[in-house]
Amino acid sequence: MSSWLQNRRSRIAAALVVLLLLLAGGWSYSRITKNARPRPVILAETIGAKFPFYYRWVDARIGSPKYKFPKALVTRVTQASFRHSDRRIKAAEELAGMGTNAWPVVPVLIDYLDRKDFEGFAAATVLARISAQDHPDWTKFERRLSGKGRASLLFRHMLFGRDSYSRTYDAAHRRFAIIALGAVGPAAAPAYAELIEIVKYGQDQELRGLALEAAARIDVAKTLPLVKDFLRNEAEWPQVSAAAALTLADVASNDPQARDLLRSALQDPRSLSRLGAARALWRLKAPADQVLPAMTSLLNHKLASIREAALEAIAEMGVAAGQCRPEVERLMTDENEAVRRSAAATLRSIGEQESPVS
Repeated sequence: MSSWLQNRRSRIAAALVVLLLLLAGGWSYSRITKNARPRPVILAETIGAKFPFYYRWVDARIGSPKYKFPKALVTRVTQASFRHSDRRIKAAEELAGMGTNAWPVVPVLIDYLDRKDFEGFAAATVLARISAQDHPDWTKFERRLSGKGRASLLFRHMLFGRDSYSRTYDAAHRRFAIIALGAVGPAAAPAYAELIEIVKYGQDQELRGLALEAAARIDVAKTLPLVKDFLRNEAEWPQVSAAAALTLADVASNDPQARDLLRSALQDPRSLSRLGAARALWRLKAPADQVLPAMTSLLNHKLASIREAALEAIAEMGVAAGQCRPEVERLMTDENEAVRRSAAATLRSIGEQESPVS
């Protein structure tokens, strides 16, 4: 009898050990699986996580005379709400700090922009801080933004509002907000007057050019005369005139005056204006020999920023710019590292196997 009991106990103990091992293995596997997911995905899901329904139900009714909740329950719900908000705020900060490493979750963040709660505001801020507009697939993402009128309210706030620390938003936030408003299109019509204010009175010339393009995408007919005036005006800042040229090609390609205005701009004394006109004409299917001279002449410019911009314009043309390969190759030994790297990238675009950057 004693032997039988001992055997039974041994079998039970063995079964319990096996069960514990199975449970531990399953727990470990779930932990490994969760931790194996990309960190940006986990953070994005944390930002979008909803407060549990039963907590939301109680939280919405705290203070109502119809409901009398125990003090312990109210305390528990309040603390849970605080922890939930704190987790989401920390997730947004960490995701924003990842920079381009957070680009894989840009589509998720764009979907959050339609939400009224914290998710929409956090998504807009993170998208701005990671420079989502520089993502290689931004053109596709713009289509997802099109018509999101609710999102335009968030972008407008970035232009003239203040952040959670009562500070005005910096240039990175405003740059993204302007570009995003243009992507929203006519649904962002309430922001039109604010964009025009930036165009006319802004101090940052890059933002003025971006605002001009965004305004044109929201209302082409109303903005087109202003675009043409900026293109003709040689007293205007070159960045703005160049932006006007590209805007004309992008939103009014069928305008009967567009090509004539851009050809005239090829004779503009300002380098960036000529370059903008050349790029715009190429987008309008002008022959390569009509636009390349304006680009290649700037490869000798004294400013590295102009040489780099000219290389980027040539790279847009791809194999059609093959005839200017010798001039581009010469810049592989340029004194400026950024120019050398741009030259290498341009050679790849026009189909040349370049030598290593020195």
